[in-house]
Amino acid sequence: MFKYLTNLSASQVSDLEIPPKEAKSLPSFESKDQYRQWCIQRSTDHLFASCYHGIVETQRVTETNKPFRMVGFIADYDTNFQGDPIETIVANAEVGFRPTYCTRTFSNGIRLWYIFEQPILFTDAKVGLKFIEVVIKKLKVRALFPGFDEKAAKQYAQYYEIGNNWQEIPASCPIPTVFIEGWMFDAYRMARVKEHRTVTIPFDKIRAALEEKYPGAWPNGWDKFEIGARGTRFWDGGNANSCIVREDGITAFTGDSGFISWAQLLGKEWVERNTDEAIGEAIQNIWFESGANKYWRNGTNIGWQALQKEDLKLHLRLHNISDERGRENELSAMDRVLHQIQVSHSVGGVFPFHFNPSEIVSVNNQPMLNVSKVKIMQPDASRSGAWGEGFPNVAKFFEGFYDIKRNPEQFAHGIGELMYFYTSAYQGDVQRGRILVHAGAAGVGKTYMMNIYEWIFSGLEDAADYLLGRDSFNGTLVTAPVWAVDDAVVGNDTIIS
Repeated sequence: MFKYLTNLSASQVSDLEIPPKEAKSLPSFESKDQYRQWCIQRSTDHLFASCYHGIVETQRVTETNKPFRMVGFIADYDTNFQGDPIETIVANAEVGFRPTYCTRTFSNGIRLWYIFEQPILFTDAKVGLKFIEVVIKKLKVRALFPGFDEKAAKQYAQYYEIGNNWQEIPASCPIPTVFIEGWMFDAYRMARVKEHRTVTIPFDKIRAALEEKYPGAWPNGWDKFEIGARGTRFWDGGNANSCIVREDGITAFTGDSGFISWAQLLGKEWVERNTDEAIGEAIQNIWFESGANKYWRNGTNIGWQALQKEDLKLHLRLHNISDERGRENELSAMDRVLHQIQVSHSVGGVFPFHFNPSEIVSVNNQPMLNVSKVKIMQPDASRSGAWGEGFPNVAKFFEGFYDIKRNPEQFAHGIGELMYFYTSAYQGDVQRGRILVHAGAAGVGKTYMMNIYEWIFSGLEDAADYLLGRDSFNGTLVTAPVWAVDDAVVGNDTIIS
């Protein structure tokens, strides 16, 4: 979601879908000065958009409310372009790096709206500015139209009038996260130590790209092209076996150069893109819990997994990120990636926010990592919704358990409570403090009812010892979406206070 102000004097922001659901047209103005005055009037009720979320997400980005999350990029062009902007974008912007929408501004300029596949987080304004520079370069926004307003693009506090004539760009899509992450890595390198990074592109990708560019050029086929193999100078027509393949390029014993890098053979852009992708893939599911000095990784067979730094380094090595230092006191590529994670993938803590679909949840304006593993049972869309359809035995149990014939009100209360809990959980907004008590003789199905709740909500924990004061609060209770107390544990003379 982008954010918007109702006018440029407002301080509170709201979520904004791109494109906006309801278009807001501009009144007529006699001059640009009159338009500017209208923009800052507190009575103005319009849309002024930003691609940044502040640390306090409900407030506009300012010097005191620094940008915390960036969800896209807005490129503004002060130009009197007379042609078809869509044709120009399609002809000059590469598929995968095109803006999603194009609009016209009040002065008939052009504004391009790029959307990121996932928001990028940063808390360092200097690095953020470098990141914007990288985005401008990688998306080649300067070359699309004249009059690009680079100064406005580098101002976090800039809010743009929503514009008019929204047009979707053909073959456009959100900018992939793997590239965004790689670009942020570039930004950290530029903002701090401008040293060469060492990130190895998977060799299979290099081989495939060379085979596509130089078909049939490697002796005995490209499947024989591997590190340590000896072959010819295929790039300039040499036919002597005078080169050896290395991890970072080719060492040549003849010709004008003794070493040919992958950038020379495949192009600097290709190497940069695949390096960015390698870094992005390595860190996209990694978060740093600053208070505990601990890393978290998702995507394992157990879901979220806590990692110490050495465990994370092993993970990064498996993604071809080197820990080697070229010179004494020089930072390695792994050092830089670890620092990037600590700054741009940092959270204030971790907690299982059950049924909340968000990976990052804001609590008291602090980002918290949601490590819940529970998955609510999904409804069957093929069913009509009639009671008992698809679950006749369970429906029969509920009817007998609540004695629907003699106590229909009891049945309505029990099913209603289950429906309320399920609906709020399914919508990702579980309400606090809900308690359901089933009282009855042994053998009537109270324990089986607990099993049904565990089945539906993907987890249940016996909380009797904690509620009766026999045990302290613990992590097992935290990870369970439902607490239960069975009558086998609580006697008739026990009072829970």
